[in-house]
Amino acid sequence: MTADSLKSAVSAAPDLPGVYSFHDHRGKILYIGKAKSIISRLRGHISNPGDLRHRILLEKSVTVQWTVTRTELEALILEAELIRNNKPPLNVDLRSSNRYPWLEVTTNEEYPRLVVTRNPDRSVNIPRFGPYPDAGNLRSLVAFLMELYPLRKCGTVHLKRRERPCLMGQLDRCPAPCTTHDKSRYSQQVNRIVYMLQGHWSKARREIVQQMKQASSALEFEKAAELRDLLKRLDSFGWPAPESVRDTVSRDVLAVNGNWGIIIQVRNGRFMGSLRLPFGPRWKYASREERISILLRSYYSETGDIPRQVLLACEAEDSEVLTQWLRDKREAAVDILVPERGDLKSLTDVAQKDLKHFLLKLEWKHPAGRVERLEAALEAVADILKLDAPPEWMVCLDASTIQGHASVAALVSFRHGKPDKEGYRRFSMPDEIAQNDPAMIGDAVSRFASHLEQESPDVFLIDGG
Repeated sequence: MTADSLKSAVSAAPDLPGVYSFHDHRGKILYIGKAKSIISRLRGHISNPGDLRHRILLEKSVTVQWTVTRTELEALILEAELIRNNKPPLNVDLRSSNRYPWLEVTTNEEYPRLVVTRNPDRSVNIPRFGPYPDAGNLRSLVAFLMELYPLRKCGTVHLKRRERPCLMGQLDRCPAPCTTHDKSRYSQQVNRIVYMLQGHWSKARREIVQQMKQASSALEFEKAAELRDLLKRLDSFGWPAPESVRDTVSRDVLAVNGNWGIIIQVRNGRFMGSLRLPFGPRWKYASREERISILLRSYYSETGDIPRQVLLACEAEDSEVLTQWLRDKREAAVDILVPERGDLKSLTDVAQKDLKHFLLKLEWKHPAGRVERLEAALEAVADILKLDAPPEWMVCLDASTIQGHASVAALVSFRHGKPDKEGYRRFSMPDEIAQNDPAMIGDAVSRFASHLEQESPDVFLIDGG
């Protein structure tokens, strides 16, 4: 579609908030955006052909569509959902990563549990917290929570079959819902855990102190000692923040540098860890303000741990709308701040220095220019295969028969140009299709595809020899 025909299509757009999308000749979505005024934003896209992203939009788009929303906040939420479901090639987004574990509270079950997973099922709407940068610290946190607010550990099948409490129930380390069926008390425990995981550490600390005093007054010194130890464990998570910000305000600190973003969590006056997350291959299209906005939206759209303050190293696009969005999700006050001086500025400085040192370490691990060469190679693959974006996931498949009787197919996987050895597969072939290369290839492809859920390879290479 030419620029003139796009201008004609855009002229019909409304002067209202909403979400818009550009589509190619196959109907595939190339780009999704949101706007306070759809027509103004679309005019901005087609009037700036000098930018590479806009040139691609002008060259490949044949239609532009939009959905009107009541408010800009609704547009923000709808845009995030559409980008997550459609993964448009020209949108800058964080790369998906299973490096970090998540903590789920299975409120979809009659008696919820705490579940640690690296592959959360986001189609299930339950409280989900993370990702956590340190799996060991997460295990310690779960053990602490289970001691402070015990929940069941058994599976649902065991829960239904039990007629008497298990050993954990007999030791008072489980409320034994299998026999007591006290849903009210159990729900209180679940709500306390969720409330604490949402960043309200100070209330949990006050409860422990109060229980410790009550136990001491009742001369229950053994129980008081156990609570004292729990208090020490609570205060030992992470490492101390600077004394000037060692208060009870929950904070996250966000910064971006190049194609990486960082999130440092501060809870109960202590650093709880840092997450370093990479942007997708189109990150160069985005300004620093857009990247930090993408980091904020992508992270908080999936986690239930939203702090009282979000500190940014630079201004973010649509900060007012993002603030309202976070307040609605947290159901409490949230402030997005860009400190320019003072104690809070020292926290954003820490985030920027941490990310800078991480990138230097990353460069040191790779030979000079290796990252650039890899990106250039992926761009070349995209050009040769006429892809809209460099491939993030490529797989290669070959089949072979050894000495006329051992027939196998092998598949290798590459993510972002690097070997993904966990994705390597080997398929033993049935005797009836042995030595029949097309049949073996077809069988291997079918078996591989049957295990794909949401994600599929961008490139699938098959040795046709």
